[in-house]
Amino acid sequence: MADDVLPVGSVVRPPTMDDLPAVAELVIASDIADFGEPDTSEDELRAEWAALDLPAAARVIVVPGGTIAGYATLSARGANVRLDAGVYVHPEQTGRGVGTALVRWTEAQARELVPLAPPAARVVLNNFINGRNAAARALLEREGYAAERHFWRMITDLDEPPPAPDWPEGIVVRASASEADERAAFAAVDEAFRDHWGWTPSTYED
Repeated sequence: MADDVLPVGSVVRPPTMDDLPAVAELVIASDIADFGEPDTSEDELRAEWAALDLPAAARVIVVPGGTIAGYATLSARGANVRLDAGVYVHPEQTGRGVGTALVRWTEAQARELVPLAPPAARVVLNNFINGRNAAARALLEREGYAAERHFWRMITDLDEPPPAPDWPEGIVVRASASEADERAAFAAVDEAFRDHWGWTPSTYED
């Protein structure tokens, strides 16, 4: 059971729209603990939820006292061959089994999606964490996961506007003006990422 590591009286359930502010606060607190600043917003989370089947794809853990201590999602890409888990625990609620329970829930849900993948397809379940979060890495390793890739975030401070770009001859930059532009942009991005780790095919309609 995913919840057998939790404090007695904890509840694991799908989130509702009424939970949105509390879950956003949790995710932002987790971002600040990991990155030093928020990496999402309540509006972005609302948009994400609008595209999810919350009862099937998300869980929150409510500990005794009514606090939402953890939140997780599981999303599928490329005909269910790539499954991405997102697990967040409020920094004040770590060390109580919340992260472990949510990781185990995402894995249980992933097993249910495996039969939906094409026959003989290799199905991969990914968890993304901050590389500096030693506790999260230790948790995943205890659950049988291994580090596979690292992604670096690069930032710069701009003290003044950057110089105007010097575009090659024949290159024009303009606003997207039609669905044809959008389809062409989708095709360009899709082609650019085909040799990227973890790429899965998708369609413009998706």
